[in-house]
Amino acid sequence: MKKIYRREGIVNRKIHDLFYLIDIKMNYSQDRCYLYQINEIGNYIWESLDLVDDIESMTDLLIKEINDDIDWKLVYDDVKDFVNFLCCEGYLVKMEG
Repeated sequence: MKKIYRREGIVNRKIHDLFYLIDIKMNYSQDRCYLYQINEIGNYIWESLDLVDDIESMTDLLIKEINDDIDWKLVYDDVKDFVNFLCCEGYLVKMEG
């Protein structure tokens, strides 16, 4: 099973009720930086990395938080897609665990 880790230097911030991922190691030009906006669910998944390190456990936590009768596989696929996207963008790293 692959474990998911935040890439070093990536932080999340809430600015005016919106959530962003920020690469604090990026070389800023003219005091500008690249922000990637995520929604509340994306932020929940990001913060779940404090507790778990795999997509299955993230899915379990999210379903428990939603507290509704929802298909596990549907949520799992969405979490997996989001995590894979963040890996492709360089915010997360997957490693064999």
